Amino acid sequence: MSVELEFTGGVDDLISGELGGVQLLINDLERRVKLMVDHGQPPDRYNKYFAFPEQISPFRLISVAKKLGLYNTLEGILRQDLLLAAGQKLVPLDTDALLLTHGHYDHAAGLNLIRPDLETWMHPLTKRMLYSWQMMSGTTRNQFVDVYTNMFTAPKKYGKEKFVSGEEARIPRNIKTFESGVTFKIKDMKVTAYLVDHSLVGAVGYIIETSEGKIAISGDLRLRGRRRRDTEAFFKEAMDADVFFLEGSLMHMEHYGTEDDLVEVVAKLLIEDNLNVLAYPPRELDRILSAYLACRIREKMLVIPPSQAKLLEAFKGIYNFPSLDSKYLGVSMGLRGKGLTESDDDFEDLANIGTRMWERKYMKFPDWSPDKNFWRGKTRVDIKDIKDYKDQFAVFSTKFGLLNLLNDVDAKGGRYIRMHPGPYTSRMEDDAQQVIDILKSFDMYEGPKPDYLCQREKDKRGLFGSNINVPITELHEVHVKGHMNFEEYVEVLKNFKGVVVPYHDMEHELFRKAAPHIKMFIMERNKKYQLRDIIEQAT
Repeated sequence: MSVELEFTGGVDDLISGELGGVQLLINDLERRVKLMVDHGQPPDRYNKYFAFPEQISPFRLISVAKKLGLYNTLEGILRQDLLLAAGQKLVPLDTDALLLTHGHYDHAAGLNLIRPDLETWMHPLTKRMLYSWQMMSGTTRNQFVDVYTNMFTAPKKYGKEKFVSGEEARIPRNIKTFESGVTFKIKDMKVTAYLVDHSLVGAVGYIIETSEGKIAISGDLRLRGRRRRDTEAFFKEAMDADVFFLEGSLMHMEHYGTEDDLVEVVAKLLIEDNLNVLAYPPRELDRILSAYLACRIREKMLVIPPSQAKLLEAFKGIYNFPSLDSKYLGVSMGLRGKGLTESDDDFEDLANIGTRMWERKYMKFPDWSPDKNFWRGKTRVDIKDIKDYKDQFAVFSTKFGLLNLLNDVDAKGGRYIRMHPGPYTSRMEDDAQQVIDILKSFDMYEGPKPDYLCQREKDKRGLFGSNINVPITELHEVHVKGHMNFEEYVEVLKNFKGVVVPYHDMEHELFRKAAPHIKMFIMERNKKYQLRDIIEQAT
């Protein structure tokens, strides 16, 4: 008997890894337990064929995913309706559980293909995040917590059949949740999950006790967020693992700073007499908190869209995230493609046409007032407020909303601050260039700037920081990565005595440079390995 391991995503070859797309199979033949860890979308492979918001038709999802090598397409884990659509025969469920590390697309997007009866384990905060995301993006796009299928029929009046839709088509997933640090069992296999700090809440690392040894799986993590102690507690447990599957996403990049540093720098960058536009990952609540704190320091109102308002409501009272009662927080009720309005009555009529049902509650929030003495929280901000009093606001905007915002608001001389990662793929570079071109068209482009947090770190270290490279970025960029830097890997691995298996990384040998004493084993995609061979053959 043995323990078999296979990556179908998240690693590539003997030289380089793969950022995202994590899909790891663990088959303990002695204990007769078969697990899958994550089922993520591989960004680089996916972006070769699709651009947002393009998606694969559900009826072609399995065949296209298999042809392009996007997801693990073992029939025993796949949705039966999609198998039928692909002209394949139905097969019994052949996997015991899926363990999800967190809810980022490159770890969770493949849930769309997974059959709902597969036992799926995640932290309650991840379930809350995925449910909110599912409800706001539409059930046909992100079927994280429920599966919706319209391929089956149900009896109708007078004995006729009809294809099911809406709530009739909903099949809840078999989701199991756990508490951090509490061991649970999948058949005879013990699993313990530990919360870690990452850019998305609810992220965990796993410790799995197999019949041939203990393995640790990091998921995505960092040490410079607001919950560093969570990550440290996981690393303490992982030090006893025989094999440590350790992500190395951004160890090839120089990056420094904490979320508190980010707040300080952004607060200084906010200008007094014009509009500030902030760009950050829309579901990362820590970054929303950082943006809010920076605005509060400068007594400006952070204006967020209804989707972020809904998210803050779902996570109210957790980790000190702002609530909609917060004084310096407002909800924008933009009109999709309908421009400015002449009166409040016109605004409400048009907004009700252009908004979704769950957004309309924010229409009842009190109107924003230019008098800060009347800022009370639960505030509705419309585009006319921003146009007339642009110096009072810092407005969140995606690339897709930026053109409309600047077209409606004369923001010449305003400032755009990017609080999310700079481009590191050709697709991201194209998107960043589009932002620059939009800013140039509206006289808001300010030219290349140094990476502020790298510059701060170099200045702090003085002579000893002379080797720190300070990247030059095309925009005001202030971002704290959701992953560790090279120096942190040096510190973390100095006492590890087991075997490191790199994944979710760009260059495997960086692990050996960070910790020359470690034993390392490189796994290639779509190849099966025995756990005992990994332990014995690691060098």
